[in-house]
Amino acid sequence: MKTCGYIFSSFSIMFTLVKAITHFFPSIKIEGLPFLIAITCISVGFALKKVWKPSKIKIKTAQSDTIIEVLFGDLFVQSGIRIIAVNEFFDSKIGNPVSDKSLHGIFLQKCFGGSHLPFDQQVDEQLKGLDGEEFPEK
Repeated sequence: MKTCGYIFSSFSIMFTLVKAITHFFPSIKIEGLPFLIAITCISVGFALKKVWKPSKIKIKTAQSDTIIEVLFGDLFVQSGIRIIAVNEFFDSKIGNPVSDKSLHGIFLQKCFGGSHLPFDQQVDEQLKGLDGEEFPEK
């Protein structure tokens, strides 16, 4: 619907400008089917450019050579290493405190079928031999 609004707005502006030009300068002739097709194509092109979403953007950070690349799309189909922040307790049960709408909750649902047991087993295996405290469940 937004695309239609952009098409209509840009077409209306261009049509009004052309009508104003031909009214004040009668020697300039802008009319006919080719004119109509041209401003329609320009309007559609403008609207598509306005609603097009990039697949990625790059942001250069000030005072360093670091470039942050932001990718748009499904994080779980991207290649490479992905890091999802969690709290220091490695909560894994969907509900409270891990919302099913959070990135951590979506990860648990997509990669572990929503069950906390396989995730807990992998975390326990990876943390085996490291010092830590156990806290009772709330």
